[in-house]
Amino acid sequence: MTEPEPEQTTTKLKLRQERDGLEANDPSVIRFYAQQNRPFSKEEVRKNMCMYLKNQGGYKMSYFKGMSYEDIRPIFERVWDQNHAFVPKDSEIEKEVMKRPGFDLQQDNSKR
Repeated sequence: MTEPEPEQTTTKLKLRQERDGLEANDPSVIRFYAQQNRPFSKEEVRKNMCMYLKNQGGYKMSYFKGMSYEDIRPIFERVWDQNHAFVPKDSEIEKEVMKRPGFDLQQDNSKR
């Protein structure tokens, strides 16, 4: 991602302020628009990773209690990579997965 040039940012801010009828030098207005573009904090990222793992990885939220961001990150990356790896249906990897114990093809098809 590229950072917007300062001219564009100030122009956008001025256009918003004109549209909303706000004072350009009002500190509360400047602070409000600065907060809209802030990055996520570690706590917010940790919460989002936990929710993703709960929904996609089958983890319970209680599993992550007391774990730090640094502890959760490797688990998240492993589940993320599993979910976003493209595996064609006819590939050898797919055939190996079907041979694993506990994988029931008929049960899997009945869920769909």
